Amino acid sequence: MLNKHEGVLKTREFKTEYVDPIELSPGSSGTFVSEFDRHSPPQAVLITFIESSESGLIPVNICYASSVENRELCKTLSPTEIRAFDKL
Repeated sequence: MLNKHEGVLKTREFKTEYVDPIELSPGSSGTFVSEFDRHSPPQAVLITFIESSESGLIPVNICYASSVENRELCKTLSPTEIRAFDKL
């Protein structure tokens, strides 16, 4: 998770993250959920890779941003894709 500090996105750590379902078939999708402090939500989430029990680490490199301004900051991280948050 990333938050802005002096105009730059900085890494923040959060305690609870999970996916549903835990196991996905090729081509299927799931939900990634992370709990965070509602008083200080992340401005961006960068997912660099997912871990597969069969294939190991799979590069993803997608940045999710909470605003147009933060999408511009996401660009500085050189992700392959930038998306808007569905919910905050």
